[in-house]
Amino acid sequence: MIDQKIHKGDNRPFDFEIESFRKECLLNGYDDIALTLKKDAKINIFEQNKKNLTPWLY
Repeated sequence: MIDQKIHKGDNRPFDFEIESFRKECLLNGYDDIALTLKKDAKINIFEQNKKNLTPWLY
């Protein structure tokens, strides 16, 4: 586990809390687009189902 500390100018550590989701995003460099792309397979399935149900829209 990575420590959640910042060292001040006098080298004293400052502990802080962060939500696990936000921490994962920061550590992995995820932005909103990257998070959306992680769900690409589910999005494709949804779009295909929508086309099958409402072909006149496409």
